[in-house]
Amino acid sequence: LAALREQIAAAEARVAVAGALPDPMLSAGPTNIPVGGASLDRDEMSGLEFMLSRDLTRTTRRRLRADIQQAEVGALRELYASTRNGIIRAVKRTYIDLQYLDEALLIAEQNRQLAADVLDIANSQYSTGKVMQQIQAEVQTPHKYVIVLQGAKGELLDCPNVFRHRGRWY
Repeated sequence: LAALREQIAAAEARVAVAGALPDPMLSAGPTNIPVGGASLDRDEMSGLEFMLSRDLTRTTRRRLRADIQQAEVGALRELYASTRNGIIRAVKRTYIDLQYLDEALLIAEQNRQLAADVLDIANSQYSTGKVMQQIQAEVQTPHKYVIVLQGAKGELLDCPNVFRHRGRWY
């Protein structure tokens, strides 16, 4: 952006120069000097010449040059604005992507915690189920069917028609 600002300043300085008259020219020098010597009085055609000249270009031509240079300044300003807006857009997009990643990481952590909780529940249910199956296998006889009631966590259920005495279920 700094380089574009410098280009704009240089182009603005060229606008005034493009619309100005050309610089006058001054020249001075000897003419028709004889080969044998450097004397101006030996030949009638010899002499010193001084010339002052200036090109007078038409006003419309100078105005058009200034207009062209002014249009170049406008184009450089538009390029500067476009480049600046592109940088701002890229910064905003990067910030939004960063914000999205922060939220995604937060959700991923919540999902990981939820999966760990579900795994704990599944393990406790599986282990409780295994214990109940073992009790049912021990209690079951060919003449009766057993229904095992499961209480809530930390709760014990009492069943008056089934009991255990000396390692056997009755």
